[in-house]
Amino acid sequence: MKDNSHESAQSAGEQKLRKLAEAQLKQKHAKASLPEIGSLDDTKKLLEELQIHQVELVMQNEELKRAQAEIIFEREKYADLYHFAPVAYFIFDDNDIILDLNMKACELLGYDRAYLLNRPLTAYISPDSLQTFHVHRQHVRLSGVSKTCELQIRRKPENPVFVHARTTLVEQPQYIVDDGELADGQKLVWRTVMTNITVLRQVTRDLARSRNLLMVLSQGSQAVHLATTPEEVYRAVGEQTEHLGSELGIFSLGEKNELRLSYTTLSENILNAIAQDFGQSVDELSLPVLEGGFLAHVIATKETQYRGAPDNFQVLGADTDAVARTNFLVGLFNIKQMIVAPLVLDEEVVALLMVIGDKLEQSDVAVVDIFASQVAISLHKAQLAEELRASVERERALARVDSLTGAKNRRAIYEFAEETLDVAKRYKKPLSLIMLDTDYFKKVNDTYGHLVGDHALQHLVGLLKSKLRAADDLGRYGGEEFLIVLPETDEANAAQLAERLRLLVEQNPLVDNGDEVFMTISLGVIQWHSALRNFESFLNGADQALYAAKTAGRNKVVTYTEYKKPLEGFAIC
Repeated sequence: MKDNSHESAQSAGEQKLRKLAEAQLKQKHAKASLPEIGSLDDTKKLLEELQIHQVELVMQNEELKRAQAEIIFEREKYADLYHFAPVAYFIFDDNDIILDLNMKACELLGYDRAYLLNRPLTAYISPDSLQTFHVHRQHVRLSGVSKTCELQIRRKPENPVFVHARTTLVEQPQYIVDDGELADGQKLVWRTVMTNITVLRQVTRDLARSRNLLMVLSQGSQAVHLATTPEEVYRAVGEQTEHLGSELGIFSLGEKNELRLSYTTLSENILNAIAQDFGQSVDELSLPVLEGGFLAHVIATKETQYRGAPDNFQVLGADTDAVARTNFLVGLFNIKQMIVAPLVLDEEVVALLMVIGDKLEQSDVAVVDIFASQVAISLHKAQLAEELRASVERERALARVDSLTGAKNRRAIYEFAEETLDVAKRYKKPLSLIMLDTDYFKKVNDTYGHLVGDHALQHLVGLLKSKLRAADDLGRYGGEEFLIVLPETDEANAAQLAERLRLLVEQNPLVDNGDEVFMTISLGVIQWHSALRNFESFLNGADQALYAAKTAGRNKVVTYTEYKKPLEGFAIC
């Protein structure tokens, strides 16, 4: 890195050195007498010594030049390292005036070097950090060793940044500035190295927030995982979002590209306001998914998305009506931030999980996305479990229903009657049975055929059920026999019902392909009493009353009391 200025300085230095040497030589000659030259040999020896000494001086001079060039090179090299260092260097005096700084320091503050020199460093430290900086520097002064602290720095073009600062007190009486002159009066010089830790602080904060958020959600993930119905999954998810101080909405994606509300933690008043604005009922509340809207984007990308003020939410869509309704929702909920996560099963979006709050951040998206994946799996599992339960219930119900008539089969009506009897005896409530049979049903089959006979039995069951209460039950006991169980009904009321049923059947024939198929029934009625001893006796009594009705000419109602005189000590209980 040599140049003409360096060569000129070097030549001037040599001339100055020669003059000093000549002056010193004259002084030596004045103080000391020259040796006498006795002979030609002595002269030659002296000349030889002078020549050797001259060569030595030339060699020393060359060595000094090399050393000087190395010093210049090293100085320039370290100047480059200083100015282009990845950290900011500040050198300032005891009054905080900046004496020197590198390029990274200029970049940190947002000004050029010429502007910053001779300005106070404290002018660029945020007021919140000034006290920290003064205390920090005092600790360095008292301890004599370098110290570190965190400061907030004000910069010209952007928001404030956070730095890690290490400050050292330079122990020298004077400070040498760039031109080589000594700066008078500079007794104390400070050096501070600053590293921008804004991104590191944000990452650390985001990691801590994500860890806490994940911890809160993971505590509820077990409840979500153990949920066996979609409602339980929704409730468990809602409880976790409430812990975060947020509101939740889960919307199922319908076939017509609209989102139907499945669950929400919103209050009933807010739901009513939304339903009124959308012209819908709360139970059938749905949101349209329009092109260009935020929700449509989430569904299309299958990615969890964040929106926060002052973003343009455009939740529903980009057209005028959608924007107006979005603004209504934003104002109603006081939405500041929202995260919407798709619930994806088999590569298809089946629902959207919408979290609304004023403490959500972009960094929460990753955690909510993980949680949404768990919710989707748990929801799918709960739906499968619910479908399985429904299937089992259907199979169980079919196993207890007569396939022809739709009434309970013999086993089911038997069990129902037995269970109802246990309740009646426990609470001392009346219980009655009606055993009935069609009259001459074989003639129906012979005259109209078995298919019409099947239709006749179905018609009969429909008539019977039309007069029964919700608590009553009907079962096909065998062939054309049916059993009716009447909880909390005594024999007199049971007999009245039996007579109404008899008339109903008699007066309402089956109409099949233009044919009227008339039928009559015989009925036996019995009320439970202690003399019957057990359930089998109870059923047998109903059957005996039915037999009596048939013996009496059919199309009749006979009670057990009429069939058999009351026993001594008979008591209705």
